[in-house]
Amino acid sequence: MQKSLLIIFTFGMILYSESYYPYIKFASKKYKVSEYLICRVIEVESNWKKNVVSRKGAVGLMQITEGVYIEFQKYNKDYDIFEMINYKVAMKNAEWNIIVGTWYLSYLIKYFTNINHSISAYFWGISNIKKTNYNSKYRKKVLKSK
Repeated sequence: MQKSLLIIFTFGMILYSESYYPYIKFASKKYKVSEYLICRVIEVESNWKKNVVSRKGAVGLMQITEGVYIEFQKYNKDYDIFEMINYKVAMKNAEWNIIVGTWYLSYLIKYFTNINHSISAYFWGISNIKKTNYNSKYRKKVLKSK
């Protein structure tokens, strides 16, 4: 097994596998979401473990649910659907997981036009955020710098 180097992210003290950086950089540029925010979500959601599955079935680094994956497929016709056919297999792939998770962050940022609401919605879901306040522990964790 090859060891991964760790990198200190310049915006904070986020450590992550060097192997994920090209995916983070690509997704950041494509969906106009900061690399820092992507890294914070990954750290909070999965602690950089790409094969983790939550009790509710969210998969991978950015803990993608099947519903988000299906929405991504609807809105992103430029990706080869055959590469992404199996949700659980695709979402355990770090590159696809980061692309889908970053697309979802971008979607939420456009939807709410407020970063606090968007980050809370990433965890709680859009309909839950509409019904409650936005002062979530999750949002505070993501926005907290190390």
